[in-house]
Amino acid sequence: MNISSERLQGIRAFIEVAQCSSFTAAAERMALTRSAVGKAVRRLEERLGVQLLERTTRSVKLTQEGARFFQSTLKALNELEMAEAALLDSKNGLTGSLRIALPTLFGRCWILPALLELANTHTGLQLELQFSNELQHLQQDGIDLAVRIGQLPNSAQLIARPLGIQTVQLYASPAFLTKQSPILSPKQLSETRCIVSHPGQHWLLCNEYGELEDFPLFEALALDDAQAILDAAVAGLGVARLPTWLAADAIATGQLQPLLTSSTPPGRPIHLLWIARPYLPARLRLTINHLITHCQANPW
Repeated sequence: MNISSERLQGIRAFIEVAQCSSFTAAAERMALTRSAVGKAVRRLEERLGVQLLERTTRSVKLTQEGARFFQSTLKALNELEMAEAALLDSKNGLTGSLRIALPTLFGRCWILPALLELANTHTGLQLELQFSNELQHLQQDGIDLAVRIGQLPNSAQLIARPLGIQTVQLYASPAFLTKQSPILSPKQLSETRCIVSHPGQHWLLCNEYGELEDFPLFEALALDDAQAILDAAVAGLGVARLPTWLAADAIATGQLQPLLTSSTPPGRPIHLLWIARPYLPARLRLTINHLITHCQANPW
């Protein structure tokens, strides 16, 4: 069988455009110009004698023939990548690149140390870490692994593994609490200095009946950064609502104390997320297992 590099490039360009629904996004993923990707796909269509993609000024979508060709070529390309990855794994050990998307603060506080440890142990591993609270599309953005906080969408194309639960708790410093009457009910928050993330905020807490309720607050300070809220709470400026993973060190050192623990609302799940595929490269398998083990020992 004689498959030229030009033919393979055309097939790959077609697959990327079909997955991204965009010539521009496909060009970025392939590190080519949009014109080069467009020409590669046109040459593929001319060679096959069929139109694979319907193009308009606003969208790109598969034709009926293109959809059939996409499924068969994607399967073949995946099998080729599996064979190549298995060979490289056995030959080179843990090498290659991984692009990982992380929530900004949680990623920096709890995931980054584990990844730096992994990179220090396996020097052939090349990590590209993206810190953002914006949800990224794994396939379109070329993300190998992501950490997500909150409910996940139903998708047969994604695999998820739990890392833990993010619980949000109320905290205040001992110095602040000595100046206050005992805080025994969420209703008292309307008369207690609170550190909020934005003006007009209410806190969703469990009332005396165990039901979730929005409670109004006395807004003493508004800070749109969780780390800044933590710092302000430690400084004794009011009651703060913080994730337990962020407040863990301040609790351990006695800088903060939890409040109204019976009013704590249900937590949100934290997951590792990656694209389902028949074969996981060794570098991805090891990273997943390393992060799961690391988070099993968390204090939150």
